[in-house]
Amino acid sequence: MATGKSPFYDGPDREKVIIDTICNEPEIPDCLSTDLQHLLINLLVKDPQLRLGIYGDIRYHAFYSSIDWEELEQKKIPPPVQLTEPSSDVKTCYGKSLSPLDFLDYKNTTQESHNISGFSYTSSTWYKE
Repeated sequence: MATGKSPFYDGPDREKVIIDTICNEPEIPDCLSTDLQHLLINLLVKDPQLRLGIYGDIRYHAFYSSIDWEELEQKKIPPPVQLTEPSSDVKTCYGKSLSPLDFLDYKNTTQESHNISGFSYTSSTWYKE
């Protein structure tokens, strides 16, 4: 999620994806901050008993040091992506006026999660300066 690409083989060959994920170490890009690299490597440890988050609170990892967890839990911290008023093109497409609040109560009714085509968010703070 940090780069939009899998740290393992992510081509069309499903069997190769599975084998690479099980047998190989993840490829973490050097352009990511040291803290994020460390976080990803420790989240992707093969042995679940050694994986980050099993024995300790992931909140204490250095990558999250700037987060005030109490403020976050009390919803006092704004989300990294702010909803905005849809453009007139979107309003025309749906035939009615939409507000950002229309999307807050949306529930995915299918069992599987769907990606939104063309949408991604990567914080610039995740990369080395």
